[in-house]
Amino acid sequence: MPFTFAHPAVVLPFLRKNGPLSTSGLIVGSLVPDFEGFLRMEVNGNWADSWPGILLFNIPVAIGILFLYHGLVKHLFLRILPYFLATRLVFSLAFNWVPYFRKHWVRVLISILLGVFTHLLWDDFTHYDGYIVNYYYDFFYRKLWGISLFNVFQFVSSVLGIILVFWFVLKLPEEKVQLPSLKYRLVAWGFMGLLTAIFLSIRHMYGFQELGSFVFSAIGCFFGALIALSIALRFFPTYGLKPKKLPGQSE
Repeated sequence: MPFTFAHPAVVLPFLRKNGPLSTSGLIVGSLVPDFEGFLRMEVNGNWADSWPGILLFNIPVAIGILFLYHGLVKHLFLRILPYFLATRLVFSLAFNWVPYFRKHWVRVLISILLGVFTHLLWDDFTHYDGYIVNYYYDFFYRKLWGISLFNVFQFVSSVLGIILVFWFVLKLPEEKVQLPSLKYRLVAWGFMGLLTAIFLSIRHMYGFQELGSFVFSAIGCFFGALIALSIALRFFPTYGLKPKKLPGQSE
């Protein structure tokens, strides 16, 4: 499958300031089908790609992610990003998600669905079991340097997607804000690395069927560590690690 974090590249043309769609909904919608794998910590599992899964998994999980991110995780995560990224993304700390969702929940749902469909369409061109791949089987299973074309498309599109997402972020205006010290960020990343390693070690006790399961598990464990540390620093601040309010931030 294409690399998960390349998927937002497809929704970039729909992102507009004060536009008719929700930026958060589009981005999370484009990512959420892969969260089945992160939660299962294995590759196997195609429920999120089915019609029932779109309604019963993707939409509720996407909404949960949005509330979790805007209500908790972003207050730590955006502060510990590399400086050149943090100064371009820190503006979202002032975004008050709950009132926005109450007023524009239909817009958010439509945006999530649009993001989900872009994800599934991309997968259809790059999955061995994708509808389009199997409909044009003879074409997509042709070999290029010994590799099936759908796998070539998977790799190339993932690289291009990551480049486009990175380029889009770099085009965002920078804000002059006082970010936490380097020590703060290194300690935070150190704790997250330690928690990720602990969670992954526990998952390793059950074995990995393939490399893909390890990758999904590692990403899932990282998300778990990020959430755990965000909770700890928000409700149990210690050692001066509680995130400080930044200029322009509203609670």
